[in-house]
Amino acid sequence: MTVRFGGSEDAGVSEVGVATACHEFAAKSKRVEVRSGPDGLQILRRKAAQGDWLCDLWLAEKLVSA
Repeated sequence: MTVRFGGSEDAGVSEVGVATACHEFAAKSKRVEVRSGPDGLQILRRKAAQGDWLCDLWLAEKLVSA
């Protein structure tokens, strides 16, 4: 599992990655993008607040176990 942060407070980006092979799929909303495949699952969030990465980690774990 990896968690990365970048950007400024107004335009911050968070990325949560789980290195487990998954079925290939993609989903996108206004600020969140999910991609998965044989290399793992990634959740990218634009304009991320301080604790958003924790929700993304929970979502990643649920998607990987589904």
